[in-house]
Amino acid sequence: MFSGIYPKEDPQIIIYTALRRPKDATNYLAPGVKDVVINVSKYLNIVTTQDKKEIYKVDNYLNKEVTNITNDIKKNNMKLYILGTGKKIINQYPNKNTKLYSGSVIALLTDTYDKKMPNLIGLSYKDVSNILKLMEVKYQIEGKGYVVSQSIKEGDIVPDTGVIIKMNN
Repeated sequence: MFSGIYPKEDPQIIIYTALRRPKDATNYLAPGVKDVVINVSKYLNIVTTQDKKEIYKVDNYLNKEVTNITNDIKKNNMKLYILGTGKKIINQYPNKNTKLYSGSVIALLTDTYDKKMPNLIGLSYKDVSNILKLMEVKYQIEGKGYVVSQSIKEGDIVPDTGVIIKMNN
């Protein structure tokens, strides 16, 4: 189920969407809601600051040096998570050619990853689950929405038992 208003600065549209027994509500609802918002906002001629944000196309960072790409990612106002202290990147989230808005999350796994826990507070369910998969650690996510707490402190090594992430919903 999803309900929302658009745009947040001066709401003109109310959206309520529900699915019966969805396997994954995020992946089923999000595209439909996005299409409705885009089409109705065009019809009503609603332009927001979000529409004006720059879109960043994710490059292929595999086998590249961390120092060579960090500045490029940060200058595009991305939230960058570098996992490990290595010099070369061995895996990444999201994949190359993914289009992101400014302020989105990019995680890079280096060749000397030691399973140190990053601070995931405030990240979305999708970003957190993908970062934890990239880290190849056991995890349990309680709820949906955005992270409000994590059982392992930032900088601590994630034990074999894994980490518990609590969401705000």
